[in-house]
Amino acid sequence: MYTEFFNLRENPFAITPDPAYLYLSVIHQEAMGHLLYGTGEESGFVLLTGEVGTGKTTLVRALLEQDMQEVDVALLLNPRLNENELLASICDELHIKRPKTAGNKQLVDLLNARLLEQHAAGRRTVLIIDEAQNLSHEVLEQVRLLTNLETSREKLLRIMLVGQPELQEMLGQKGLRQLSQRITARYHLKPLSRSDVRAYISHRLSVAGGKTSLFTPGAIATVYRVSKGIPRLVNIICDRALLGAYAEDAEKVSARIVRRAAVEALGNTHGTGAVSGGRERHARIALAAIAALLLGGGLLWLSLPKHSEEVLAVTASAPPAVEPEAEETSATAAPVPVAQRLFGAQPTDRLMDRLVALWATSTPPPGVSPCAWLKANVSLHCYEGKDSFDRWRSFNRPSILRLKLDDGSLRHVLVVTADSEGLEVQTSDGTQRLERDWVEQYWTGDYLLLWEPPMGRTLIRSDADQESRLWLTARLEPLGFGSVSAFQASRGLTPDGVAGTRTLLALLAEEPGDAPRLNRASPAVGAN
Repeated sequence: MYTEFFNLRENPFAITPDPAYLYLSVIHQEAMGHLLYGTGEESGFVLLTGEVGTGKTTLVRALLEQDMQEVDVALLLNPRLNENELLASICDELHIKRPKTAGNKQLVDLLNARLLEQHAAGRRTVLIIDEAQNLSHEVLEQVRLLTNLETSREKLLRIMLVGQPELQEMLGQKGLRQLSQRITARYHLKPLSRSDVRAYISHRLSVAGGKTSLFTPGAIATVYRVSKGIPRLVNIICDRALLGAYAEDAEKVSARIVRRAAVEALGNTHGTGAVSGGRERHARIALAAIAALLLGGGLLWLSLPKHSEEVLAVTASAPPAVEPEAEETSATAAPVPVAQRLFGAQPTDRLMDRLVALWATSTPPPGVSPCAWLKANVSLHCYEGKDSFDRWRSFNRPSILRLKLDDGSLRHVLVVTADSEGLEVQTSDGTQRLERDWVEQYWTGDYLLLWEPPMGRTLIRSDADQESRLWLTARLEPLGFGSVSAFQASRGLTPDGVAGTRTLLALLAEEPGDAPRLNRASPAVGAN
């Protein structure tokens, strides 16, 4: 089909959960951090949820490819089991010999004996149940009972439940509160952002050996709008769009091709516009004909004229009147004058002065490094990061963001407040409100913020002095965490047990104080 035309080794947008194509966006990194935490020595019970097609199973597959030499994994992909079938399946996954007619108690005893053996040998055992929203209440209760298999110091079986959002609703029911209370780390996998969709498409094209610029900016914007950031829908739309571009002998995929491909692949349920009855019937006939040709032999497909009306009808059926063709440039170019008006005349040092002023402290003198001066004179530290919108916002500190406009020029903006929908920036004309989608379209992910480390420490290890350990305990306990690792996992941070800058920023975002904030109620990423 189109792979040879675009010099691709294989289909880059297959919907199978291939870890080789896993794009680790910030949200997927955070989810993977939770799964890795679930295999660690201090872990117990991890819950990972997400909408259909957000990449949960792919993450599980990627986890299994990690170097976990001291971990045994039992993976259950078919959770439509009763209690006895569940226990038998776990035993089979762990290669535990069992009588075919063994009852629940006998299976639990066999499992407990194996877990004790593995624990004595220094190994950990993890049970992963995918599609866990399909578990019955009785089976979930059996899962809870498995958490009772433990020594005096730790759980013998680490458990991960992976499922759709309905799983959270199930665990919120009164009858399952005992199970819910045992979950030590939760994460809800959200759809990709606009910038992530752009990077996701480029990543998959690159892995398949193709050019990362096959989709125009307008096409990517349309993919994001129609798919709403769901990776599986992105794959379906992009696959059909590449077929459409091939049919037109086009070197790149345009927004027009994406719109028509989305209508053909998804129907009219995703805001892609109406399809006229005659053209829809024509598309169905052509699709059926091409499917028959493909099943009969690939050579027949190559004999079709690439510009024939029949082929185009398969991938092009939405009338262009819904969105003008000029949107290829207008979709992204329209806001540029606004950006230049807001930020073009504001040098970074002036924004830095304004950021410092929010802390009600002295402004660094001209000609010196502001970060070095602030650290030496007023105990304020600069932190430069690169994150997603939600991760940056979770640190709850006014920041300078770096934007890259369509002409390639860089602009900076000082953000004074932000919420999940947008943010407010300071300009020479006062405060300006910007929508989140617009910001994510131009933001590079880079930011600079100021913060004041507790007791002047930017790193607190488990063997730190008593004052530092007491400070950590005083922040963790009110939040319901007994360790730094558990807190890190709940916030999507690497659960290494070391309170570095990012962990300290996350802790400081949780407590009241005089430090300037983006908002007073901290949006803790990853917490449910």
